[in-house]
Amino acid sequence: MMQQNLQEIGIETEIVNVPSNIIFGGFSEGGALATGNYDISMSRDGNYVDPAEWMSNFTCGVIPTEEKPNGVTLGHYCDPEFDALAQQAAAALDPDQRAELYTQLAQTFHDERVAVPVYSSTWGWAWNQRLQGVSADYWGGIWPSVAEWYLSE
Repeated sequence: MMQQNLQEIGIETEIVNVPSNIIFGGFSEGGALATGNYDISMSRDGNYVDPAEWMSNFTCGVIPTEEKPNGVTLGHYCDPEFDALAQQAAAALDPDQRAELYTQLAQTFHDERVAVPVYSSTWGWAWNQRLQGVSADYWGGIWPSVAEWYLSE
């Protein structure tokens, strides 16, 4: 579908499927995403409650390099002005100021084509009322509480 949509606006693409260890391999292993050895990639990312976490994924300091092979900025985008704005937005306590700063960062995403978010997924948890001791948290969902689970009568 993405290939067809791109073709409709005049962009020809060739889909090249490669083994996951090649595309997702680490920097020291020569992984395509980590080293930037690709033209365009489609990946999933998301489930961020706070935009600070999403924006931090596109800062210069987290690009994988030989010195920092575990970096997460697989888009290899680096702009010191973006970094400064992202840091300022993450530190802002005033909701209106924070919204304005993230609006500016969103405009950068648009103008620079840093990434093209296609969708955002959400987490949803449901369980039978007889299951007790369940606790849902943002980071781990319901699974960290599994030792506490029990069934009521």
